[in-house]
Order: sequence, then C-alpha cells, then structure tokens
Amino acid sequence: MKLKSKFNREIAKASIVVLFIFLGLFIPWQSHKSRAINEKLVALMQTFIAKDNPYLANAIFENRKRSIRLRVEELIKIDGIQSAVVFDRSGAVISPSKPGQTFASDGLPFGQAEKKGWVSWSDRSNLWYLQAIRPFEENMGYILIEYSLKDMKNRENLSLVFYTMVFMVLILIMLFLTSGLIRKIVLIPVNRLILSMSQIEKGRYGEQIQPVSKDEIGELAKRFNAMSSEIDTSYKQVEKQNQQLQKTKNLLDGIINSMPSLLITIDNKCKVKQLNAKAARESGFNESTAVGKDISELFAFVYPLIPQLKEALAQKTSRKFSKIVASEGNQDRYFDLIIYPIRSETIDDAVVIIDDITTLVRMENIMVQTEKMMSVGGLAAGMAHEINNPLAGMIQNAQVVARRITQDLPANIKTAQSLGITMDVIRSYVQKRQIEKNLEALRTSGLRAAQIVENMLSFSRQSSAKTSACRLDDLLDSTITLSENDYSLKKKFDFRAINIIREYSENVPMVSCDENLIQQVFFNILKNGAEAMADEKHNKKKHTFWLRINTMGDWVQVEIEDNGPGMTVDVQKRIFEPFFTTKEVGVGTGLGLSVSYFIITENNNGKIWVESYPGTGTKFIIQLPPENF
Repeated sequence: MKLKSKFNREIAKASIVVLFIFLGLFIPWQSHKSRAINEKLVALMQTFIAKDNPYLANAIFENRKRSIRLRVEELIKIDGIQSAVVFDRSGAVISPSKPGQTFASDGLPFGQAEKKGWVSWSDRSNLWYLQAIRPFEENMGYILIEYSLKDMKNRENLSLVFYTMVFMVLILIMLFLTSGLIRKIVLIPVNRLILSMSQIEKGRYGEQIQPVSKDEIGELAKRFNAMSSEIDTSYKQVEKQNQQLQKTKNLLDGIINSMPSLLITIDNKCKVKQLNAKAARESGFNESTAVGKDISELFAFVYPLIPQLKEALAQKTSRKFSKIVASEGNQDRYFDLIIYPIRSETIDDAVVIIDDITTLVRMENIMVQTEKMMSVGGLAAGMAHEINNPLAGMIQNAQVVARRITQDLPANIKTAQSLGITMDVIRSYVQKRQIEKNLEALRTSGLRAAQIVENMLSFSRQSSAKTSACRLDDLLDSTITLSENDYSLKKKFDFRAINIIREYSENVPMVSCDENLIQQVFFNILKNGAEAMADEKHNKKKHTFWLRINTMGDWVQVEIEDNGPGMTVDVQKRIFEPFFTTKEVGVGTGLGLSVSYFIITENNNGKIWVESYPGTGTKFIIQLPPENF
C-alpha cells in the first residue's frame, strides 16, 4: 500500500473516532438540555396554573361546568398545549379539552399530586403535568395538561443533524487540508527520493535531488545526495579499476593467445581449467567445452604421462618430457611438454606448456641426412673423376682400333702385307663380323657414360650463386639424362620407359640463372612425376612427360606435364609447403618442391605454380625472366 493511501486511511480513522466522540458528548448534552427545557416548562405551567387556582376552585365548588370549560378552552389555545382536563377530587372528569372527549383517569398519580401539589412526566412526544386545585388547604380537584414536545424534538433532531453535518464537513476539510499538507511536506519529497533511487538502480549514479524543506525530509534528502555522490565516486573508481583490470586481462590474454606454445591450466586431478587459443585449435575444443575435461581427452599423447603429471603436482616440482610421439594418420608429430606447478598454499593448479617440435626434429633428421648426402656427393664426385680416366682411355682406344682396321694408312698397309693379306680383306672381315659397328657402339656408350659423369659432377657441385646465360632446353635435356640413370628411380622402374615428348619453340631467349639450381628444380619435378606415375596400379596407359619451352609475354615459360594420377585441391594448396609430403613415412622429406619454389621465386625472380585435377595428370609451370630483362 502506498504511503498516501496509508495517510488517508489513518486520517479517516481518526476522523471517525472524533465523530463518535462528538456524538457521544453531544447527545447527552442534548438530553440534558431537553430535561432543562422540560423543567422550565413545568415551572412555567406551575406558575401559570397557580394564578387560575382560586378561579377553578370556586367554579368546581359551585359546579360551574361552563366556566371550567371556557377556561380549559383558553388553555388549549396556548401554543404547545394539546389538551387540558379538569377532574374533581374523586378523579372524575368535569371538563374535557374537547366536547365529547372521554379520558380514562385510571393510573393517574392523583395521590402524588394531592400530596406534593403537582407531578409531571413525559413520554416520547408529550409532557404531562398534573396539579392539585386547592386554593386553601382543602383539595377541590385536579387539572391535567398535555404539552406536545414534538416540535422541540424535531428541532433537537434537526440541530443534531445540522451540527453533525457541519462537523463532518469540517472533518472533510481537515482531511483535504491535511492530505495536501502531507503530500506537500512528506509525499512529494519521498516520491522525489524514490525517483532518484530508481535512477540509481538504472545506473545513473550521482543523481541529486533538491531539498524542499529544512525538516527531517530535507535532511534525508541531503544525506541521500551525499550517499549518491559517494556511490558515484566509488563507482567511477571501481569502473576505472575494472577498465584497468580489463586492459591488463586483454593484454595477458593477447600475450597468452599469441604464443606459439600450447598453454593449459590444470588442477591436481589433471582436469583442464583454462587453455589458450593455440591449445583450443590443436585440441578441437573451445574453452567452454574443454573446461572440466581430462587433459588426455584433449591431447591423447599425454595419457601415458598422467601418473607423472600427478606426481609433479603433488610434489610441486617442474618436469619436462621431451620428444613425445603423437601419431596422426601416417605421420608422426613430436612434442615437448613442461609442467610448472603454481607455488601457492591455496592453489594446487599447474601450467602445462606443450611445444610442437615436429619441424625441429625433421630439421635435425634432414641435417643428419644432409651430412650423409654431402659425404655421398663428395664420394660420387671422386668416383666420377676416377671413372672419367678409364672412360677416356676406352673411347680413345676404340677410335684407334677403328682407324687401324678400316683406314688405308701406310702403317696399316705395311703390316697387312707383311702378313700376306690386304686391307680390303681386313675391311671385308670387319664388315662381315660387324666389328666396326661394335666399335661405334662402344665409342657411343663411352661418350654417353662421359656425359652422365659430367652431369653428376655438375649436379653435385655446391652452387656458387653465380648466374650465367643458359639455354633452358639444354638444361632440361641434361636433367632427363641424369634422371634416366638415377638409382632411386631404377629401384622402382626404368625412367627410360617413360615416353618423353619435347615441344620446344624456336628462338627462345636465353635465361640468366644458376644452372645447377635450375637443374635441381627440373630434377625434383621430374622425379616426383615419375614416382607418382609409378605408384599408379592397374593403369595400363603409357606413362608420358610433355616438356614445353616457349615465350609467354615477357617471360620464358617451361611446362612439365605428366599423365599421372593428378592431385586434389587441398594437396595443391600445400604442395610447396616445407615438410609437406603425400609419401609414406621415411620415403620423402617434403622439401623438394619447397626448395624448388624458393629457388625460382627468390633466387631467380620467377614464378612457379601447379595445375592439376585428380585422374587427369599434373602440370608444373615455371616462368623465368629472359637474359638482360
């Protein structure tokens, strides 16, 4: 219930109480007033009748009924007297107030009137007055007067109603004035206070109200203003601190989420309490779903380490676990894990840092492999030099033999004559036995072996990063020759079995490049294409390479296309990424094409990309700037 309704109710209660008090006092007062009027009337009648006592006594004594009747009629004419009756001393009616009126005298207090001289009584509407007629000591009769109190009662009732209405009007006026006064003094300031408090509830701290008086309500308003100002000041301080805390939190979150490591906070039961963005991405869970789960549910490779993690938590000691292997499909990943228990008496949590060291491990393996390959390269270079000497002797001696058995040199003729034969006979024998053809094959094979050795020496030499004018068709052909003798390819199939279709344009400008590096790019692409075609099973089509060299605008463009299995869009997106490979573990390093991409784009300011669809083959496109471009 509102305060205004309470005030009005209490004022109404008080008014009703006052009204009842008024009526309780007014009614007895009015009754007392009526009795006093009755007594005055009795006294008036007593005085008035006393004057007629002698006259009525003589008339009764002389039995003059007419005189008595006339006197009674005069009494009735007096205002208020309803009737008058004269009795003799025995109580018999001598003269009624009206002709023919009968009046029962039984029960009238004649004895009291004779003894006392008069007696009066009243009912609801009349006053009765009975007086003895005795001018002397002897009682001659009685006179009874009926005086009507109806008008007086009506006036009393009207007076009561009038005063009651006046009092009620005064109460209503007082109620209205009191309500207005209360509204002005109490309700309006209180409503202002309530409105200001509602504004504070809505967040408008510092709301002020104007004091309307210097009483308690005004003092309450002042206290409220002081409290509101204090709340506003405190809120601004808290808001400023919250903003600072939020900035600090955002900074820390940014630092934590920007770290390349996986950061996870766990409790003493190895349940996740918090993790950074990197850990969320690696685990596949967001923070809301990851909280409360065991850390091994997020990272399965941690499961074998759970007992050791709990031991480290219990002892509050840091521990590091290196090169944890996690298998993903046909590839292995390596992780380092460090647990740092939080040193606090009230907190039993720990921070777990997980670093992906797969790249580092692969680099270590590649460095070892590189050292091995460098040793093998040096050995191959030494062997190539050693092979070159007997090859040169073999080719030279084959040429000498051919000259001595086919040509008419003086020394050849002289020797033949000394044996009793001619050079024609020798040539005929050589032709019939195809010795000359065999010698030519021997010489060609020797020259081919010498070219292979030369290519091996060129490919195994360390690049000096010196560029020179090169013909890309010659480089590509020498790479084909080298690929045909690659031992790792021969283990699977003969590269020579692949059909090579050359589509070289004429008048293609030379390119300024490092021959060894470009040859390495060609070799990597040809080797990957050959291996991809060799891996196709139940495919009876002829494996083919299309080699194209032409000009394309301001570029010299090389295309190496195969009819192998092709590749998906996802593989194409990652084909030049370091360490990305589709081969089995241990077969490929995933560096060949990434190194090729680096050689073309960084070392030679060129472009390289791939076009392929599954089942339709693969095309590598290389663009290099021409010489003096």
